[in-house]
Amino acid sequence: LLTQDPRLVDACTSALQDLPVEIVPVREAGPLPALLGRRVDLVLVDLNLPDLTLQTAADELALRRELPTIILSPGSTDAWDRISRGSPLEKVVAVPVKADELTSAVEELLEGSRFLQEQLVGTSSAMQEIREQILLVGPTPMTVLITGESGTGKDVVARALHHYSGRDSAPFLPINCAAIPENLLENELFGHEKGAFTDARAQTRGIFEQAHGGTVFL
Repeated sequence: LLTQDPRLVDACTSALQDLPVEIVPVREAGPLPALLGRRVDLVLVDLNLPDLTLQTAADELALRRELPTIILSPGSTDAWDRISRGSPLEKVVAVPVKADELTSAVEELLEGSRFLQEQLVGTSSAMQEIREQILLVGPTPMTVLITGESGTGKDVVARALHHYSGRDSAPFLPINCAAIPENLLENELFGHEKGAFTDARAQTRGIFEQAHGGTVFL
């Protein structure tokens, strides 16, 4: 918990007392690199900190996009919005802290980060970079090209992108294009209307229509 307000430390400690967590108060951003290098599961940042401290914290957290972060805000979040890393593993919680709201945010973010760690296992710099890229690109509306040899986990990366896209409540449809004959691929993807051709006895919804609001992995 990065804050200079002892009352906020007490409020967060009280709010999270029923969770199996330990809160470590930190007054300055200087010790953050050493602390984050240990096994830290989540960071709480007080938005009432001095601007320089907030900027230093944002710079450090930008290097750890997969680390869940809660911003404790007494009002407008404009100051943080300008420097935020923009990770989907980041939430704003209003101050004064409400126990149920803070507890819910902590549980949700820890569960969200657990998905990434369990699906993309590894501590190498390459795995770290992949997780960072997923959290950076996932929330955007971009089309993503995933490359790699067979068996390297492209499907796992695609599912993780969907999970952190904000579209995870809609379908994720993986399609093996190589298994579909070329003359049928257009129909599989786009479907057809009844009567569109001789054997079109009923409307068929294509993959893109079925996945509306979600993700198609070709």
